[in-house]
Amino acid sequence: MKIATAKMMKELDQFAIEQLKIPSMILMENAALKVIQHLDMDQSYFVVICGCGNNGGDGLAVARHLFNLGKDVDVYFVSDDNKATPDTLMNLDICRRMKINIISVHEEADLWDLREAVNDADTVIDALFGIGLSRPLVGIHKEIIEIINEMSSNTVSIDIPSGLDADTGQVRGSAVKAHRTISFSCYKKGFLNYATIESCGEIIVENIGIPDQFCDTMGSHEYLVDQATVRGLIPMRSRTGYKGDYGKILVVAGSPGYTGANKIASEAALASGAGLVTVSSDVRVIDLIAEHVRESMTIHPSQIEKAVTECNVIAFGPGMGNTEATRLLLMRIIKKLREEGKSDTVLVLDADGLNVLEGRTELLENIGVRVILTPHFGEMARLTGKSVEFIKKNRMDVAKKFAAKHNVTLVLKGHNTIISDGVSNFVNPTGSSAIATGGMGDCLTGMIAGLAGQGLEPMEAAIAATYLHGWIGDELAKTRYSVMASEIISRIPFELKRMVEEANHKD
Repeated sequence: MKIATAKMMKELDQFAIEQLKIPSMILMENAALKVIQHLDMDQSYFVVICGCGNNGGDGLAVARHLFNLGKDVDVYFVSDDNKATPDTLMNLDICRRMKINIISVHEEADLWDLREAVNDADTVIDALFGIGLSRPLVGIHKEIIEIINEMSSNTVSIDIPSGLDADTGQVRGSAVKAHRTISFSCYKKGFLNYATIESCGEIIVENIGIPDQFCDTMGSHEYLVDQATVRGLIPMRSRTGYKGDYGKILVVAGSPGYTGANKIASEAALASGAGLVTVSSDVRVIDLIAEHVRESMTIHPSQIEKAVTECNVIAFGPGMGNTEATRLLLMRIIKKLREEGKSDTVLVLDADGLNVLEGRTELLENIGVRVILTPHFGEMARLTGKSVEFIKKNRMDVAKKFAAKHNVTLVLKGHNTIISDGVSNFVNPTGSSAIATGGMGDCLTGMIAGLAGQGLEPMEAAIAATYLHGWIGDELAKTRYSVMASEIISRIPFELKRMVEEANHKD
């Protein structure tokens, strides 16, 4: 699914109306029907707050349908009729002819009734401002938003919470704090801002009649990952396949005090379908690790060069320690890869595999293999020399520029993890704070390695693993306060099987 700016959305609507000949009223009607699908029909009293733009027209159309369903509906129209767009004015006229209760709001004196209605409503529908907002909200509009935030027990915003900038996610004076946002056609770029988490609530994107292929032709190279995309990436397993067909993974991880990193990464790779996994670690703990990784082979660090020649994916870094020994071991691996000319090998660097590159990122440009980096914000700050705050505010640009400069696939972890190859950015919507527990990064590294070993391109493996990792966490979090990496690993084979079967069924 495309991620779009306000300008792109206006161009898409214009294309639909002028080129596809879809009347704007039909788009508005479709939008309203999609909103209705996400409202609780067991509730009886709805308050719809509308502005004069087309977002307000969507709200008026929603009010009509709720009224037809026998619901108690009050509409607060915060404008004069002569300022309304043509489609909004038409819906306003229809609502009046249907005898829906419409209250005009012009001044502060009108807010007393609005405050009481918002307090009493089962759901408040926010249709005050849409993606076209370009000024800070002041006066009565700001007061209305503050009333909604203070008094509403359940708020649903249409397309975008009023007061939120569609491109940056910044609050323009004041913004509605919705429990759910029903957006249309594309995921708005402003939703990616960390600050929008509080404003948007659950974000649902619905198609309102513009075919997806036309959305995909827009100039942006930024996408939201969805399950249909991931289903198409999961590799099929041949009935006659053997373990050598599904990847030979070398996991180099762990050190005294961090032996679990190796176990988690190797088991995640196996659970993701890897055929063979070999593990290596600090010489002080390799024997201990060997006792706990039953399905993997183990090698002494002195044998690392031989293992490099025999594998097609290397996962390096989890739990190794940011030490000179770690750096030297990575240099040995890189040197061997260059000597062998193994350009198809995938090297996944995580944790201390990234930390030892601080101030040495030029090494990434000359490795001669396909590289995947999986930093969190702190690690990305060390790699770039930028502050964590700067990276958080500019995640999309930082990820794309770094990936392009160093010719790598970058997985910038966090809420809405970004996967970039320097040309396109994919944003992962799955995952929550329930999976903010030790070992999760090791698990993701193993999953990426396992899928890459089965032939997925680095970008594909990163997208599929990141989505699946978060998806499983979300499913487990429905019945748990927090989720452990081992619980994710135990579910990976079942979710992969489900996705493959669903993909076959659709075919």
